[in-house]
Amino acid sequence: MRKIQFRHNIAIDYVRGVAMMVIVTCHFFMFGGVPGWEPLGQWFAGVGNFLFFAISALLFGLQYEGKGSACFLPLTFLRKRFMRLFPSLWIFLSIWLVIQIFILKEDVSPIKVIMNFLGGCWFAKLPSIGHLWFITMVIICYIMYVTVANKKLQIGVKLRDMGGHFWIVLLCSSMLFELAMDSFNIPGYLFVILFYSLFFFIKASKVIKYANDIPLSRLLLLLVVSNSIALVLSYHQDLFLALSFYRFASCLAGFSWLLLMLRLNKKFKYDKALLFISSYSYELFLVHHIFCCGTFSIIKLSNSILLNYGLLWICAFCAAIILKFMGDRVYKRLIVT
Repeated sequence: MRKIQFRHNIAIDYVRGVAMMVIVTCHFFMFGGVPGWEPLGQWFAGVGNFLFFAISALLFGLQYEGKGSACFLPLTFLRKRFMRLFPSLWIFLSIWLVIQIFILKEDVSPIKVIMNFLGGCWFAKLPSIGHLWFITMVIICYIMYVTVANKKLQIGVKLRDMGGHFWIVLLCSSMLFELAMDSFNIPGYLFVILFYSLFFFIKASKVIKYANDIPLSRLLLLLVVSNSIALVLSYHQDLFLALSFYRFASCLAGFSWLLLMLRLNKKFKYDKALLFISSYSYELFLVHHIFCCGTFSIIKLSNSILLNYGLLWICAFCAAIILKFMGDRVYKRLIVT
């Protein structure tokens, strides 16, 4: 297979930076930062979540294509990823718990706390930080990548040879599993994310090639149609099965934006603002939510929407910088030991 030349540092920085901006904006809208724009925030959420998981799958997929199973030895891979994931999470949760228990005098379930520290945040949501479901999904994806890339199981090798019919069947299956799990109040959305993460992991080079080869007119048509459908469905989630169809429509909308950014890869130049956002994206994700809802929400602090939005970013960045500093120190100590 011909190697796909991909200036991933710039492209990934841009996609990650854009995705983080979309996620912060989505929560600003969803929690009433602009009255009446809550459904628009839902649309932003679908696109932003897709971009984060898709770009991660592409990066790991390119590694798998280039170096094979050697990069995905279970203990080595998971240890490396978890040591990047957990230090900042543990620090954030510890500070949040101190505030909740000793300052706000809130009752917190010990079982939920333990599950959050272990990464099971999606199945044990805590007040004001329900967005940490993302951590659970990331861990599930890591386990999936290790399993698929396992040299003995040969799952990845087999999946590369599967045609379009297989992926269509898998897509339909993920939709059915989503509906079934949602009916039991179990997060069925994880099957949607697993589907497209697996697809991008296996088809990484082909996705990037497709982004470069697709006619611009077709890409723009996909962009307009998919985003229009997702936006309409975000305003009508009360209709039968509208939420399920919205999730898939938002994935298609996110895919259209991903293709556009990959298409513009050669035109990317370093932008200090996006690069800065990208470098703190994980910490920004962890901390920004508490400034959008709950006791420390500032999105309705003044009568100025722009001022509130700006204050949200300032507070989130200050907290993220402190968290990253503390998390990096813990990470370095773990590396030494």
